[in-house]
Amino acid sequence: MQPRLPVDVELPFRSYLTKMNAKNKFGQIKVTQIKGLIGQKEKLKRTIEALGLKRIDHSVIHEDNDVIRGMVFKVKHLVTVEKVS
Repeated sequence: MQPRLPVDVELPFRSYLTKMNAKNKFGQIKVTQIKGLIGQKEKLKRTIEALGLKRIDHSVIHEDNDVIRGMVFKVKHLVTVEKVS
């Protein structure tokens, strides 16, 4: 069992994560559904719905953040992603 650290101790990776999050903000991304949902698992269907996609060739623009990137990663075989300038 690891010893507990005092609350006021600054962990070295926290500042690194903050810097990485600041660097990863690219603005916006365009997500386009390229495959249908027939035969897909219910969890993937809900993820596509949460992204706001309704049909094949439907596109939506989202802010580029970790939440959206995680959802896109889960359905990467069903969508394409482009940066919006």
